[in-house]
Amino acid sequence: MRYALTTEQEQFGQMIREFLTARAPESGLLARIESGNRFDRQLWTDLCEQLELPGLAVPEAHGGSGFGQIELVVVLEELGRALTPVPYFATAVMALPLILAADTGQASSVITDLASGASIGAAALAEPGTRAFDAPMTTATPATHGHVLNGHKTLVIDGDLADIFVVSAEDDGQSALFIVEATADGVEVQPHTMFDPTRGTADVRFDGAPATRLGFGSAQPAIDDVLDRARIAMAAEQVGGTARCLDIAVEHAQTREQFGQAIGKFQSVKHQCARMLYDVETARSAMWYAAWAAEDAPEELADVVPVAKYLCSTAFQEAARATVHILGGIGFTWEHPAHLFFKRATTSAQFLGSAHESLYWLADQMLDGNQQQ
Repeated sequence: MRYALTTEQEQFGQMIREFLTARAPESGLLARIESGNRFDRQLWTDLCEQLELPGLAVPEAHGGSGFGQIELVVVLEELGRALTPVPYFATAVMALPLILAADTGQASSVITDLASGASIGAAALAEPGTRAFDAPMTTATPATHGHVLNGHKTLVIDGDLADIFVVSAEDDGQSALFIVEATADGVEVQPHTMFDPTRGTADVRFDGAPATRLGFGSAQPAIDDVLDRARIAMAAEQVGGTARCLDIAVEHAQTREQFGQAIGKFQSVKHQCARMLYDVETARSAMWYAAWAAEDAPEELADVVPVAKYLCSTAFQEAARATVHILGGIGFTWEHPAHLFFKRATTSAQFLGSAHESLYWLADQMLDGNQQQ
């Protein structure tokens, strides 16, 4: 296999970085967060219309570009580097793949709308007191037209922005996926107040909400596969954030002076920056390998996804902490974006299973493999 991006993939990532630098600078992000409205709808429209990013990994037959997991993580790394406050993860990484995995033809118009950016999607999988990969307690009941859902979902990423929910529910003893419109009767969305102001989550309650079922049979295998691929995408986002923390720290260390010299000449600062570089490269390698496995060796996902999840989560958390430390007093001020990276690192490490939880998944996988031998 190739342990590097192709020239075309590197150019693609550079194009996205230049676009975001011009259209979504950190100064603008700080102003938007302070205004209380994190979502930049015009930026989202431009990402959809000019770069066609939501449909990047959607088959061409559904109006997408037909690329794969590698190109997807290239996008996520750049979005994570800029802390871009758009619902790309919710729509392109969660909602669309779930629909594509379970759809048998009845959701083609929904796929087209999500792939074009005309609609925003969100995956409603986790329930209070459970984990995203547990069997759902939300129930589906057959109705005159389709089904109706009753239940409560939590930590729905960008659920406050969604036009369409992809909901897991129990139907006739099986896990199934349903499409529910956010404006439908019986749907109540309650946004959370988040520690990380750059990304929103919400509770979504369904009380007799009309729903359209996707596919036949159990949807749990499709849900598990999409969750693994979403963890890889989250890892890519974390790598981007880690790399940006390193850039911020190094730039400050080169310009900030103490005792007549740049603080970057002090050994303790050098050590922290060197550690961040090591963590960036290690995390990126694990993430790339997982992305490659998603396309070419899916049988390895159970082993490599927990590794990428752990390394990328811990690297981002440590880099954000070290950046605040190197910046000193300014790192604690609202006017500097360092606190936003710290908050994103803290919350993203908990999404789709915590970093430490991933070690238990890996241990279970290894023990099961040894027992089978």
